[in-house]
Amino acid sequence: MDRKRLAITGALIFGCVLGFRAAPAGAVTLGNALSFAALSESGNVDIGNTARISTNLLGDVAGGNVTLGNTSLAGHNAIATSGAVSLGNYATVKGKCITAGGPVNKGLGAKCVGGDDTTGTNPNLAIAAQAVTDIGNFEAALAALTPDQNLGAVTLAASKTMTITDTVAGLNVIELSSLAMGNSSVLKLSGAPGDDMVLDITGNLSFGIGARVVLTGGISINHVLINVQGVISAWGSSTVMGTTLIAQNAGITGGSGARIDGALYADGDIVFGPNTSVLFNPSLIDLPGVTPTTLELGKAAGFLLVSTGSTETVGNVLVGDPGDFGGSTLTFGSNSKIAGDLVASASSGTAIKIGNYTKASGACITGGGAISLGTGASCGSQDTTGTNAKLALLAGASADTNTYAAGLAGLPVTTVLPAIAIAASHTQTISDSVAGLNVFQTPSITMGGSSTLVINGAATDIVVINVVGSIAGPGVLNLSAGFKISLTGGITADRVVFNVESSSASPAFIGGTSSVFNGTLVAPLRAGTIGSGATINGQMIFGDTVSAGPNVTATYVPVIPIPVP
Repeated sequence: MDRKRLAITGALIFGCVLGFRAAPAGAVTLGNALSFAALSESGNVDIGNTARISTNLLGDVAGGNVTLGNTSLAGHNAIATSGAVSLGNYATVKGKCITAGGPVNKGLGAKCVGGDDTTGTNPNLAIAAQAVTDIGNFEAALAALTPDQNLGAVTLAASKTMTITDTVAGLNVIELSSLAMGNSSVLKLSGAPGDDMVLDITGNLSFGIGARVVLTGGISINHVLINVQGVISAWGSSTVMGTTLIAQNAGITGGSGARIDGALYADGDIVFGPNTSVLFNPSLIDLPGVTPTTLELGKAAGFLLVSTGSTETVGNVLVGDPGDFGGSTLTFGSNSKIAGDLVASASSGTAIKIGNYTKASGACITGGGAISLGTGASCGSQDTTGTNAKLALLAGASADTNTYAAGLAGLPVTTVLPAIAIAASHTQTISDSVAGLNVFQTPSITMGGSSTLVINGAATDIVVINVVGSIAGPGVLNLSAGFKISLTGGITADRVVFNVESSSASPAFIGGTSSVFNGTLVAPLRAGTIGSGATINGQMIFGDTVSAGPNVTATYVPVIPIPVP
């Protein structure tokens, strides 16, 4: 049976066993995420020794890397979306060990019962990728709802019990600014059979040792969900939680001996302590559909230059406005002047390396990795605690950029252009044809040395250029040294967006030597290369490795919200 059919069968099983009801037309569900007992959207999954994950139903485990400790068990597939699946001694994966090309490492007596698949073509990889998008859509739909109750900060002292009761039939959204549960405390969530309850925690969550979340009144596990917008700052040992948990902007580290009856989705690493047990019972809550009125970059909005999924290396650079730089690691050359914050997610090794006499007036922030300063180099401040809020923005930038790019790609096209190919020292002009939003579609953009692309529009107009590729291959953006993106007619850089669709081994190339780029470039599935001497007025957001040469001048000009017709 193929996986698509299996996913459908799983939904039917839930219908019979767990009381599933068909989602209304237009409703937003967790979609493909319902295939996963544990899914890290941007980090890794680490299953501790003797832990048991999804032993009751066919829930997969997926992350960049997936690691199982000694004698641990994963009840179905282990999927490494960018790295390796690694099994400790006598660890068992009952399904397949699947990677996008990375290795499957096995200790003594370890096994993948369903075999290994490192071809990078297994359909479960696509299901995992779509699951990330589906979770993002679910979070957006939740954010648009008005809470039925707002309980503020909730704190349970050690050994105390508190009950939260729903107040309306059907869907209940209950907002908390934070939830702190002391040792051996009990939080009861009470609702009638058929009700749905979402605890939307806008701040942080912490579990003390032996804390428990239990359900009463007849409401079922599949109709309860906890969404945490902040961080899960503590998770003591021997906790019990009967619900699906989403860590919207951070990772999840469970205490040893924890018992989870539900599913876990996180935007950072998921770490299960030793002897953890996860029974796969994902939330089947559906939310009212939301049609966005604008497209926005979300958590990526504050970045001038960012790799949402890899490293960033920049030669000496002059940054005049406080847009941030982000990546797993950041490296800057000597004699740079940087106005914004530097945000690197790496939790070990050197996360930020700054060359001699470079001055970063903002904060240097890491996920725990070290900051290396050359002679005479400085940061406005340093934070290596791994808890800075900007790390959550970087972690969520990938999903938000994917959603933004997909939204741009779905806009009604105003003008279809042939491939834009401008010879060296020549000029081509693109002019608006309607007032307001203009969406151009082209297979590729190639500019020869010292060529110019003129974008002509009124001061109140917006131009989106979707680079879509063709049957011959993915879209190409290759702008040779000395190119210029010139704006005329009153339109400004904050109203121009280039969206490079699809993945390719070839990076989006921005040539240097007196080149000028005006606008925002979004390439969520590409690496990016910026040549020496380039000038950037706008934002550049890439999904893979970013490399920029020396003598780059960058000005942060954030793109305005794009209206959806």
